[in-house]
Amino acid sequence: MTMEQKKMLLMVFVVVGALVTGQRDIYFWPDTPGYFAAFTYNTPEIKDYVYGSNPPDYQDKGFFFLSVLIKTFTTDWVVYSTIIGFLGLWTLYKGIEKFSLFPLFAFALYIGRFLFGRQFIQIRAGVAIAIVFWGMQYVVKQDFKRYLLVVFLASLLHSSAWIALPAYFLNRINLKSIHIYWGIVIAYILAAFFTPTIRTFVSESAEDLNMSMSYTTADYGYKSTGKGLANPMVYYQILILFLFTYYEKRLSKLTPYYITLRNGYFYCTVWLTTLCSYSVLSARGSTILATYEILMIPLFIKIFHKKNKVVAYIMIIALSTFWFYMNLTKRG
Repeated sequence: MTMEQKKMLLMVFVVVGALVTGQRDIYFWPDTPGYFAAFTYNTPEIKDYVYGSNPPDYQDKGFFFLSVLIKTFTTDWVVYSTIIGFLGLWTLYKGIEKFSLFPLFAFALYIGRFLFGRQFIQIRAGVAIAIVFWGMQYVVKQDFKRYLLVVFLASLLHSSAWIALPAYFLNRINLKSIHIYWGIVIAYILAAFFTPTIRTFVSESAEDLNMSMSYTTADYGYKSTGKGLANPMVYYQILILFLFTYYEKRLSKLTPYYITLRNGYFYCTVWLTTLCSYSVLSARGSTILATYEILMIPLFIKIFHKKNKVVAYIMIIALSTFWFYMNLTKRG
């Protein structure tokens, strides 16, 4: 299959994915009823929009304005949801096209691992994270002004995008493999023995950072209280990170983005591990740069002998299928 054929197939996936997100059951997927009500009842057309007005259902004015623009041309929820889905998937496609040696596998991994959580549930974050993902090129080029602009634009859609900003500075540090390993060990120790101290610090900082108390206060239940070190995602990301770091000499020859991918994934894994006592805070913070794994995992294909590459293909397809099944069934 030629590269042009792959691009065409990816665009088919983007369009089909957007159409599917638009047709999803409003009451089956978390958060969707809220977005439906916000668009249907609380979003004006552009002629009634007041500049700087606060959206009644969420704090992100950029996403509200985007919704106002769409509402000006259509009041149909299905069309609106399809457009939002398309914007996120198309931006993701542009990033995959630029960064990935295996774009079809990268997109398959995204569908399995992230599609439901972003395009079906957290639709604001779905578009914002895709923009940050595309903006990785400016981290590699050490173009701070453009990366800052990318993060700023993404933050207008979802304020959590600011979490990606330190990735730029981390990429300027000459991190070695030993720093990655020890960094994770320290994060694990902090999570295992210093959780009360971490929770106190986060709670005291929450108001200054305009962070929702429902994410940081134990009284709010599942949103604020995570599984701690019993969360299997902690070990999944640590495994991916350690394998990617262990094979650095071979993988770094395949892509100019190796260091940026490794350091960004290290950052989000430290975030997930250290804050694992929280549910939403740890997951939403880490998932922004966890998207890098759709570029990282397919690179392992290259370290397999030609005779065994089919095994690598099967493993990636199996992993994508596993995540697809797990994410779909847990919504039911």
